[in-house]
Amino acid sequence: MYDIVIIGCGPSGAHCAKQLSKNNSLKILVLDRRPMDPSSKIIKSCGGLISSHAQDALRKEGMVLPESIKVDPQFHYVKTYDFKYNLLRGYRRDYINIDRPLFEQWLIDKIPDHVERRFNTQVLAVQENSTHFRIQLKSNEMTEWIESSYLIGADGARSILRSTFFPHIPSPKPYIAIQEVYPTTQNHPAYYGIFDPSITDYYAWLIQKKDRIILGAALETGKETNEKFRVLKEKVEKHCGIRLGEPMHREGAFIARPLRFSHLFFGKGKIALIGEASGSISPTSGEGYSYALNTAKLLCDSIEKHGITSLATSSYDRSAWIIRLSILGKWLKSPGMYVSWIRYLVMKSGFTSIPLPKEK
Repeated sequence: MYDIVIIGCGPSGAHCAKQLSKNNSLKILVLDRRPMDPSSKIIKSCGGLISSHAQDALRKEGMVLPESIKVDPQFHYVKTYDFKYNLLRGYRRDYINIDRPLFEQWLIDKIPDHVERRFNTQVLAVQENSTHFRIQLKSNEMTEWIESSYLIGADGARSILRSTFFPHIPSPKPYIAIQEVYPTTQNHPAYYGIFDPSITDYYAWLIQKKDRIILGAALETGKETNEKFRVLKEKVEKHCGIRLGEPMHREGAFIARPLRFSHLFFGKGKIALIGEASGSISPTSGEGYSYALNTAKLLCDSIEKHGITSLATSSYDRSAWIIRLSILGKWLKSPGMYVSWIRYLVMKSGFTSIPLPKEK
């Protein structure tokens, strides 16, 4: 039997495994349904930008990004486009443009060898009895049951632990993020943030990575997502003057956008949720790296202090006030981005905007 099973080996799960591994007496297993291979075609739909908040989280953990993970161009401003009012403004922002699969592999490589890892492994079911949990796994068409004393959900917007054990807890608003990747010979040294309420009440993005450019959008589920993405592509070509052509490939992933405090849930008993599984992503930008690292650290600190007990989970929940406060700050900022007439006034005024450099 395992002491701890971590479901999900994205940034939150990998960082959690690394932190918990400092206690050599713990028997830990990390699971992920993906192959977690940078060369794999199974890639999470993600822009792959390290925000200033995520950079701060990495620095606090003493983690320095290797140059091999970074990709050109690097971004120092965002081009914000409002298609409804045909407004374009530039805003100073410092992002690190990365190769997402290489970043995930870098985090996984930091997990010591004594932590067991199983990739290409799907969690089919989780059961609880009086003393422990039973987890049904499927890998290579074979199924098995394993047991664990404590569970950590790092499995994103559609967390099996959250849906199985806490269905009564309100879930964040679901979106599907779609990205298409196109070849490009142009240079686009800006990250485009695109707003168009006829397409989504969230936002879309355009990001270059070397000789490729990514068009992505967070779209409300079940509302003609493919058609809305097609319209978005047409509008990007029209307003931004960028010819996209035929995509090299398409990616997709679910996003859970927290819109109220009840959407943030960090676990109970001997089940803890971290990263997006807890609802911890930015409701304004969808940024999740900083919340992934910070929630993992908070949980591991609580487990270090209280052991793999329900007390550790409740301690983690209390310490997550700093996560709640951060997301509250995003909600207070949200009207300036997502209420159309307020966004129009802010962009029209040019408040905090910068002159846009010419692209070569």
